[in-house]
Amino acid sequence: MFQQAAAIELTHVPYKGTTQILPDLLDGRVDMALDSLPAYIPHLKSGKLRALAVASRGRSSLMPELPTMAEAGVPGVVSQTDYALYAPAATPRDIVVLLNRETNAALQLADLRAKLAAQGIEVTGGTPESLQAELAEEVAKWGRVIAQANIKPE
Repeated sequence: MFQQAAAIELTHVPYKGTTQILPDLLDGRVDMALDSLPAYIPHLKSGKLRALAVASRGRSSLMPELPTMAEAGVPGVVSQTDYALYAPAATPRDIVVLLNRETNAALQLADLRAKLAAQGIEVTGGTPESLQAELAEEVAKWGRVIAQANIKPE
């Protein structure tokens, strides 16, 4: 998505996760990473790494000085980690409503919000319908990226 939006060529180096890429980034074996912010914060604050932008719709509360990709001149790059609660498709509606109500209530607890915020997790809560709409948007967005990049399953 970033490559397409920036109209540049990059070499993708597939890492299994942040714990594998971070040492290579710190040692200069790779030039850049597109990854979740929290694990990088100590290295950003120490000056060992430099963040250029966040790929969320709005600025991060952890590092509000960082522009969004759109503000940095690369509009259309929105890719953030979302956390959601899922249940089997056959779960009765009243159970789904109860789970949603109690989850949203728990997400309002100040101590939980503070712990999540310290990890870079911005709490929003929502409804089953809003989650379904977001999932549909994500599937369509990544489908376009995959089609434009001509990515084929292996």
